[in-house]
Amino acid sequence: MASSSTLKDRRSAWIAIVEQHIRLENAHDLEGVLGTFGDTARYDDEPWGEHYDGRDGVRQFYEQLMKALPDLEIEVQRRHVAEDAVIVEVMIRGTQLGGWRGLPATGRRVEFPLCGVHTFDQHTSRSQPMSLS
Repeated sequence: MASSSTLKDRRSAWIAIVEQHIRLENAHDLEGVLGTFGDTARYDDEPWGEHYDGRDGVRQFYEQLMKALPDLEIEVQRRHVAEDAVIVEVMIRGTQLGGWRGLPATGRRVEFPLCGVHTFDQHTSRSQPMSLS
């Protein structure tokens, strides 16, 4: 059983990784974002029923997103730390300049709330966002 201090340290490391992940998303640094995922990278986009496995799958998701919203901005509204995850409530903003979700580019600003659940494997402090809704 892990000590209270070890759990606190682990959660602090998780928070730092999630914050770095969001900073890199806002910087549009695809390689940096991918670097925050663990060895078993996975991105589940639950509202659309889409699941991206492995680094290639996660890369595909982010390439589509960053192409559709080249000025992507993510603003953290709230952060929650659970026993096995870091949950962030965010506002996504950007201008839809590329096709996305079957919609052609509109040139319009979009803004929508999102909840990201970042889980971590047992052996590493690497982010694995598991479900966004």
